[in-house]
Order: sequence, then structure tokens, then C-alpha cells
Amino acid sequence: MQPTSNPASKSPVISGNLGVESARGSIHLFAGAFSSTLINGLGLIVIARLLGAKGYGIYTLSTLPSSVMILLIDLGVNIALTAYCARLKVRGDHESISTAFRTALTFNLALSIVAFLTALIFSRQLSEHLLARPELTPYVKICLATIILQTAFSTLTALLLGMGKTQAIASLQLAQALTKNILAVALILSGLEVLGAVIGYVAGYGFTVALALTLKPVRALLKPRGNDPHIFSLSKLKQMVAYGIPVYGANILNNASQQYQRVILANYASDAEVGGFSAVVNFSALVGVFTAPIATSLLPSFSKSRDTEEAGRLFRSSLKYLALIVLPITMLIMLNSKDLIELIYGPGFSFSSTYLSLYSLTFLLYGLGAPIIPSLFNGLGYTRRTLEIALTGLTVIIPSALLLASAMKVPGLITAIILSQLASLTYGLWTARKHLQITFQPRSLFKIYLAALLSAVLVFLIPTPYPNHVARIVLTSSAYLVAYAILAPVTGALKLKDLDDLAEVFNSTPLIKPLMNLVLNMERAIIVLVGRQSPD
Repeated sequence: MQPTSNPASKSPVISGNLGVESARGSIHLFAGAFSSTLINGLGLIVIARLLGAKGYGIYTLSTLPSSVMILLIDLGVNIALTAYCARLKVRGDHESISTAFRTALTFNLALSIVAFLTALIFSRQLSEHLLARPELTPYVKICLATIILQTAFSTLTALLLGMGKTQAIASLQLAQALTKNILAVALILSGLEVLGAVIGYVAGYGFTVALALTLKPVRALLKPRGNDPHIFSLSKLKQMVAYGIPVYGANILNNASQQYQRVILANYASDAEVGGFSAVVNFSALVGVFTAPIATSLLPSFSKSRDTEEAGRLFRSSLKYLALIVLPITMLIMLNSKDLIELIYGPGFSFSSTYLSLYSLTFLLYGLGAPIIPSLFNGLGYTRRTLEIALTGLTVIIPSALLLASAMKVPGLITAIILSQLASLTYGLWTARKHLQITFQPRSLFKIYLAALLSAVLVFLIPTPYPNHVARIVLTSSAYLVAYAILAPVTGALKLKDLDDLAEVFNSTPLIKPLMNLVLNMERAIIVLVGRQSPD
């Protein structure tokens, strides 16, 4: 299968190290995702306390119609814009980047305005039939403005990602979280209650879009350039839509899978079991804070690859560093599952700690490339493969969830989710090997899994008599990280070349560079001590 409409595929030799560039971008995106997630999490707690259960429920439901509309109109143009800009930037073709950006922005805004007006006209019907609460119509109308604002924000960040401006993206994420939550809390305290929270939600996106439009790269590309003065190019739009539609289809299928899981739970699990499962799924957001920035930053990096051989090298190195990060996080969640559940949700949710231990097995698949395989195919232009991966997962989960949940309830559903994700991963790896000749290094990954597992076994055998949840979590996590830091170089999971690469990446991050140098020097000393000085 040929890649989907990839106009910039014949790029010149790429200077620099794509792996290092991608890793630095991941750090910037992680900083933005972590800080904004933390602020949003704290903000939601404060807003929920100020509004109470009923008011917070109204606020949450009011944002649902706009979120559904945004999902339906996202035709994948933004992911095409990112890949397009990344490749054209290598060629230095800023005129084509400018035209592509203006075309994507014009199309997305036009589509969002149509969706906004349609939803506005039928806002009462949406409130009545989708939410079963027609009295929420005034709040729903205000939230509908985010259809336009969030669409604009997504297009602007897609451009910045393709241009390699990951620091700007992180700053915008932080600005959006701060503006939304500070304004919402202030307006609630002024007496506006739910209306204040809704206004803050909308204003957060409005302020961030206005801020993004002031950025120099954005302002420069909004102006027609040289021999390409057109604001809109139909041919480029056709190209981007053809590129993005399979990704749009994959997103729809993945969303359909999630909704199907909820339907299955509603039929075979009690209310308490549904609540326990929902609490467990929230931990995937924690892991996503670490994996999403890596997957996101890899999209433009894969797009810049000269050929599949270079993309394969980038894939293998990224896969190794992803495994080094996500596997210890997974083991820490499994080791601390009971304490984490009871600390965050209370003793009433203690039964769901077994759900968390089982659900954490899905995170082990991340070490084999589950989050980054779509970035590989999308970056190289094989977006139809991304759709096929999503279809594979959906095909597996439909019968397995029905059969297993009916027999084992929540554990059965989680098992079906694991089988579905394993099927998607297997198909993705098989497709990459067969059609792109891109493979991973099983021996290298085995050593990382071995180090992570052995560290968990050692810590599991250590008694933790402390009655306090926080004390047990801190003690267990500290012991595990020490064990992992020793066993990773001892097993050969971490080598001198890896340390050199990591040192180069963190050279551009002055805030954490001293700490990372200390850790890397300790790892280097262990490697020398055990006689594993081989650089590769």
C-alpha cells in the first residue's frame, strides 16, 4: 500500500539527530501536559467543592454537546497539517507551509462555524434528548462557543508541532489551564456559580487562541507569501483530507469502542462496580501524561524521515526509551494499587484495587509500542494502517467484551480490553514489519521488562508495616526506583550509549540538567562496576 497523499516525501538529507530532537520535544510537551493536568485537576477539585455535587454535575453535562460536535467535525486535517509542515520545513518551503496552514485553518473554522450554528439552533433539543435536561439550554449555548475556539486552538497547535515549536505548545497549555481555572473560581466566588464556571471554561480557550495568534511564527504564516498568495488552496485541502480521513475514522472507532464498553458495563455490572471501573480507568490518564508527549513529538519526526530505514532506527530507539519510562511506572501502580485506590478514592473503593492491578497489564503493552505505532504510520503517510489497527481492536472487543463481561463482570471486561489492545498491537507490529520492513529489538526490550519485573519482585518481598497509605507508597516507590536504577544497567537494559543520548537530550533543560547528570553519572558508575562498558 502506498502512503496516503504525501506531497513532501522527497525531502533532502536531514541534519541533526531526529531522536534527540524528538526527545527534547517530548520533554517540553511533558512539562506542558503535566503542569496543565495538575492545574486542571486542582481546579476541578476546587470548582466541585464550590459548586457542590449538583452544580458540578450541571457544569460537566453542559460541556458534553460541544465536545461531541468537536469530535464529529475533526476530519484529521490537523494531523495532516503537522506532517505536511514538518516535511516542508526540512525543504525550507515556507510558502507551501503558509498556504497549507491558511487552508487548514480556513477549512476547520468554516466547518466549526457551521457546527456551532447548527448546534445553537438545536440547542434545546440537544439539552432535552442528549442530556435529558432542557433547563440546561442556557449553559449549553455558552459552551457551544468552544466548538470554534477549540477547533482554532487545535489547528494552531498542529502548526506549532509541525514547526517544532514544542515549548510554545507547552506554554499555551499552561496558559489555558491557568486562565480557565482562575477565572472560573473567581466568577463562582463572585456569585455566578455554574454560569461562572461555564464562562471560565469558554474564556480559557478564547484567551489561549488570542495568545497563540500573537506568536511570531503564526503571524508570519498567516500572511500570503511570494508566489503563493492564495488564502485557500483546494488542491492542498483535498490532499490533507485524504491524508486525515483514515485517522478521523480511527478516532471514531476508538470512541465507539469506549462507548460500547460503557453499555456492556451498564448491562452486566452493578453501580458500585461501574464506579470502581471508572476510578481505575482514570489511572490511564496518569500514564498518558508520560506516553502522549512521546507519541505526539514523534509524529513530525517520523514525517521528516528520509526513508523507512531512518524511520525504523527512530522507532527502535523511541521504543526503548518509552519502555524504560513506562514499565517502572506500570510496576509502581501495580505494587501500590490498594494504597493508591484507598488514598485517592477512599476505603469504599478498596475492592477496585484488583481491577487496577489487572487493568495495569494494558500499560505493559505500551513498552512494545502501542502508543507510538499510530505516529509511525501517520508520520510516514500510511494513515489507512492506523484505521486498520483501530478496526482490529474493535473487531476483537465486540464479541469478547460481551462474552467475558457476562461471565466475570468487570474483570471480564478488562480482560477483553487487554485482548483488544493486544490484537491491535500485534497487527500494527506485523504490518510495520511486512510493509515497511520496520521491526523492534526483542532482546533489548526483554532486558528492560526483566529489570522492571525483577525490581518489582524484590520490592514485593520487602514488608511494609507502616499503617499510613502515603508512607507505604513513598517507601515502596523509593525502594522500587533504587532497585530499578541498579538492575537496569546490570541486566544490560541501559547502556553507555543510552546515557550519552540522554545527556545530550537534557543539555537543553537547565532546570533538571543537574539532577539528571547526577543520575546518569550513577548509572554510568554501575555499568563500569559490573563490566558492561560496551557502548552499544
